[in-house]
Amino acid sequence: MTSERITVLHTRIVSGTGGGPEKTILNSPRFLEGTRWREEALYLHAPGDPGIDVLRERANERRCPFHSIADPWPIDPRTLKKCADLCRELGVVIWHGHDYKSNLFGVLLRKRCNLRLFTTVHGWVKYTSRTPLYFAVDRWSIKRYEEVVCVSQDLYDECARFGVPKEKLALIENAIDTEEFRRAGAVERAVAGGGRECQHGRGRKRERIGSGLDHDLVVSSERDLEPVERAEPDAARSARRRRGRPLVRGKGLPPPDRRGRALRRARARPRALDRG
Repeated sequence: MTSERITVLHTRIVSGTGGGPEKTILNSPRFLEGTRWREEALYLHAPGDPGIDVLRERANERRCPFHSIADPWPIDPRTLKKCADLCRELGVVIWHGHDYKSNLFGVLLRKRCNLRLFTTVHGWVKYTSRTPLYFAVDRWSIKRYEEVVCVSQDLYDECARFGVPKEKLALIENAIDTEEFRRAGAVERAVAGGGRECQHGRGRKRERIGSGLDHDLVVSSERDLEPVERAEPDAARSARRRRGRPLVRGKGLPPPDRRGRALRRARARPRALDRG
């Protein structure tokens, strides 16, 4: 096996301070220090979004190499070119997409930058008139990836249904590092079905997601003011499949010394089940 360095670029679009995927993207690189693997993060964000500075600070705290590109339009050739330039500069070997745009960009950059394609599927929600188009683009892109990881059985089944070969699919369910994240409120709040604010891309809408089901363990709490970018469908149906098993969901809370105003505001806006 070659000892040549392998650089992985975790790429996704983000609004505000992100959501569940950040617990993996920002936390992973430091565990590979000293190996031939190098992970870096690339975030595409709306111009002027202050949340990107918060993410950059968190990345620095976790020793995650962090890059950002201000991206004003749903599809902008200038953004694609900047991504290509960064891939060449860093010597990226593996492109890790997380959403419709990063998955599409990976396909478009594959031959230009000689990339291997890997994606994690976090889920889909329907909020605006444009999101069905985003989902169609995402599905088209995902089928062209070499490896597709789904974070729930529902998503695994859905990817298989729309044409992803099963030999390319893997199921790695969500998990929370309980040493770093812990509950902010009562268990009853997590399963009672309260309201939460969600978003896809940069649009927002209120919705209700919840489950009155019994579980051995429920971990469902919040770290950021901004919600997850893509939430998986039929949370309650997925939960029913896991009756009697630990249900680990949510955005977590950092230790008390890192909460600040975000925690005080988050407590004023409790949510039900979130998935990263």
